[in-house]
Amino acid sequence: MRIIEGTANEVDLTSALEKISKMLKSHYGKAPIIIIDEYDTPIQEGYSKEFYDEI
Repeated sequence: MRIIEGTANEVDLTSALEKISKMLKSHYGKAPIIIIDEYDTPIQEGYSKEFYDEI
């Protein structure tokens, strides 16, 4: 409820991410890959500027 209400703290969010990750693994039989917004930017930049293999 705290997430829905916008009052969740870092512990609440971490716990929720862990729970949904476990649920996805249970349902699909393999661990999900979770990409958090903007964390994939270096990979995209590496690809577009031809240093993808280094990243």
